[in-house]
Amino acid sequence: MKKRIENKLKLLLGLPLWDVRRSASLVWFDFGEKISQVKTRKGETVLVAEYKIDTESAWHIRGKKGIVVASADRFYAGGKDPYKGFEDIDWEDKLGENRCDERLEKFIKQYKKSPLVVVSAEANAWGGLIINLSGGFVIEIFKQNTVNNEYWRMFESVNKGKNHFVVTARGAKIE
Repeated sequence: MKKRIENKLKLLLGLPLWDVRRSASLVWFDFGEKISQVKTRKGETVLVAEYKIDTESAWHIRGKKGIVVASADRFYAGGKDPYKGFEDIDWEDKLGENRCDERLEKFIKQYKKSPLVVVSAEANAWGGLIINLSGGFVIEIFKQNTVNNEYWRMFESVNKGKNHFVVTARGAKIE
């Protein structure tokens, strides 16, 4: 599984990370060129990435000084005090009010003019993923439970007809 994943990840080498977004527990990382396509039901033109990695597994972005943002940050309040009012956070439906969304937005905005680039990518024997970015940053996706469901998937955003590369506890497959 490790070798198969790493062969697929070679597509990301040299590509910029230009966005990270979240909807409920799903997060997606956008890599490559920004491609303008009509995507919405309203007929609006939106920017999409060449490649996406989607996951509902645990993940974090770390830098030289430690963790910048992590998936579980969505359960904490934004601002200086992560515990202030965190019991009332509606992290699923109200994007932007929690620590995860706040930190993702700041991180992406910081590198918007000069995006971080994929330097290397590796996998472990269990389907975990490590994407090394320029500037000493790393995206890590790792399994957080013993349920044998999907860990993450990678696909081309523009070509809807192409299959997705899906990693589960049972291995990597094309769907």
